[in-house]
Amino acid sequence: MLLGSMLILGNPEVSLDALSAQTSYATVQGKVSSGSETLRVNGMNGLGASLYGHYQDDRPVRHSLSYRQFEGSDYRSSLYTAGVDALWRLSSVPVELAIGAELGSTDLRPQGFSQIEAGPESMGGELHLEAIHYFTMGENVGFGFVRPALQSYRFNVEAGQESRSLSANAFSIALGVGARF
Repeated sequence: MLLGSMLILGNPEVSLDALSAQTSYATVQGKVSSGSETLRVNGMNGLGASLYGHYQDDRPVRHSLSYRQFEGSDYRSSLYTAGVDALWRLSSVPVELAIGAELGSTDLRPQGFSQIEAGPESMGGELHLEAIHYFTMGENVGFGFVRPALQSYRFNVEAGQESRSLSANAFSIALGVGARF
């Protein structure tokens, strides 16, 4: 994550020129038991924010840095990612299509358990498609988007004295709005 951030923020050809907020849902499933306690992960709702960078010479490539916070009934998860997208502009409408990938780190923090605790962060990634619709807001350009994705992460937890992991391969969908500045 640190290397991805340095490559984006330290690249003089990339202009950080857009910010977005999003809500999302991921279809993560799994369970871990320890003694009489069982942590069941049955989907997660999330909120997040992303910072985007576009090349100053209008190359059809976009970089992103994102933070997302997910919650379930008795667990929370944070996700930090760095991503890259290839962009295609549709000529007749104010719509852009993107296909991309993100790499990042995540954790799973159980809430209200005495025998099941958070483990170390783990790495993972996602592949996504995105449809972006642009509109004007006074002198600024705004956008709305929908992004379906396939995610692959592992959640590490400590159950009793054992380290265990949950496979977090999931489909997710994100909806968001943003502005270019």
